[in-house]
Amino acid sequence: MSEARSVFAYLVACVTGAVLVSIANTHVVLSALSEVGADFSTATRIEAIQRDLAGFGPTLLLLLAIGFVIAFPVAGLIARWLGPGWRRLGFTLAGG
Repeated sequence: MSEARSVFAYLVACVTGAVLVSIANTHVVLSALSEVGADFSTATRIEAIQRDLAGFGPTLLLLLAIGFVIAFPVAGLIARWLGPGWRRLGFTLAGG
């Protein structure tokens, strides 16, 4: 894989991870609040997701970027040691 392609894949993984984790976090919090009686409209839920993406997203993106900088090379080394068949699983686990 070329270096530019690797960097692009890394950036896509970081941004995708930050967006998905932020949305999931918002959903978990709103679900917990709904269980204790709070009622949220769809517009309120969407606004909460947007605010979390804007407020929590950049910090989460930085944390994921740091974590992936460590996890992906380690996964590459382990996959090289175990064999090419372990590459996909190794990188999937590193991303998780």
